[in-house]
Amino acid sequence: ENKGALTAGIKKIRRNKFAANTTIPPSEVVAQQAILLYTHLFTGISNFILNFNHYPFKLKLPEESVWVFPGQISFATQSTLNDQYKLKKGHGGWDYKNGVIFNNEAMIDFFKNPASARMASENAKNILEIANQDCHHTARLTLCSLAIQCFTMLFIANTGMNIAPLSQLEWETDNDFEIKKDAIQGFRAVKHRANGTIVEFHITSHFAPYFKQYLKLRKWILQGIEAPLFFTLDKKRKPKMINASLAFKLRKKLEKFNIKVPSAREWRAY
Repeated sequence: ENKGALTAGIKKIRRNKFAANTTIPPSEVVAQQAILLYTHLFTGISNFILNFNHYPFKLKLPEESVWVFPGQISFATQSTLNDQYKLKKGHGGWDYKNGVIFNNEAMIDFFKNPASARMASENAKNILEIANQDCHHTARLTLCSLAIQCFTMLFIANTGMNIAPLSQLEWETDNDFEIKKDAIQGFRAVKHRANGTIVEFHITSHFAPYFKQYLKLRKWILQGIEAPLFFTLDKKRKPKMINASLAFKLRKKLEKFNIKVPSAREWRAY
């Protein structure tokens, strides 16, 4: 996937004049880097989950590829691999560099204790087997939560919508929806009836396939539970309403990528 294909159609939309007039928008370089990162994480993770693929799997990112495991640390970027303290803290027997479970010799060398090394190896094999048998394993739900948050930020970047109205968008999973040509060239109008009310918003044409993929992921995670169109997951992996802290929390999660991620307010000014 090239840069143009991934970011095509995500335009500078200043629908929130207050944000545009009082907030300095991110530079084009910063915006494109963040959009690429969000898009790679969303598409890579959603494809993995919806196809019920097995761990470990290689996730392609803009600047590198990472191996993903069902462990305490889902994946390790190059910066994490260089930080032995962080890596050891969530090690779990995973070889994040090569995408395998460490062999016995490597385990002993890492843990400096044969008993600890043996236990880590057995635990890693058990966790891997369980995660590959359970399509709704906790590790998959954690990844899904990250993908949902990334798509939400992509949606904000694409529409310029505030968190408040975004959090109020209703959606009934089993109801049909329409994506039609908009009066504005290059845009599509999304229409859906939820709880007797017509929900309508506008997205760019190139963004429509990502939105459809999000709806599939949303249906997978909710399993029949009613929720707004956009939501986050609580500690029990249940949907809850999003709020203004969404962008900040996601930025903290993505610090490991060494890429500046704009705030929701900055996206609205973009």
